[in-house]
Amino acid sequence: QITLVHRSEQLLPGAQPFSRDEAQRRLQSAGVELRLGTRVVNVTPEAISLVPTTAPDGAPVTELPVDLTVWSAGMCPSSVVPGLPLPLDARGRILADATLRVRGHPRLFALGDAAAVVDARRVEAPPTAQAAMQQADYVAWNVRAVVRGEALLPFRYENLGEMLSLGDQSATIAALAQAVRLNGPVAYAVRRAVYAARMPTSTQAAKVGLSWAVDAAFGAMRKAAQLPDKRK
Repeated sequence: QITLVHRSEQLLPGAQPFSRDEAQRRLQSAGVELRLGTRVVNVTPEAISLVPTTAPDGAPVTELPVDLTVWSAGMCPSSVVPGLPLPLDARGRILADATLRVRGHPRLFALGDAAAVVDARRVEAPPTAQAAMQQADYVAWNVRAVVRGEALLPFRYENLGEMLSLGDQSATIAALAQAVRLNGPVAYAVRRAVYAARMPTSTQAAKVGLSWAVDAAFGAMRKAAQLPDKRK
């Protein structure tokens, strides 16, 4: 029996509703028990202590016996970032302006999930690969602009949608304000094709494709080895 404990009332609160619903459906269909709106207050080798997320300190706890506890943390910057002599926000990310320059450092840029960036339209960039790849184009342009003494280009984040892997050759895709929605093996194949296409070089794309093919082959062999012998 697998139990998933989550502080929020919904899974993947930062994801699109379609992706959230599909993730929850797959977990429940696999027999995973969901305890949403619940937080962990204590962990021992034999049990974890649970209370409702909104419960005050000292509230009665529920003990859940366990054989194994796996903790899954949220996203955070690299452990190197807090040690840098740079301005940081409360989450330990480097503070950058709309041009992706580090505040107080006109010749230093930050991007990706290590940076706290609010774009030219006052939209906070999410800590995703999609945002980081868009920021990389702006940083390349703005580094050249600094060297040439030209005006810098303010970053504008464009949400192109999301692709989430759900494991076992399944995924979800939600794009164009959820006008495009895919799930299952088709979404899984599309997601992998997009990732391969976004590799910097054709050699890297080929290596990624080969790795996926090998994984698929071994996965098929493992499943075949577990099938019952119908001749018996």
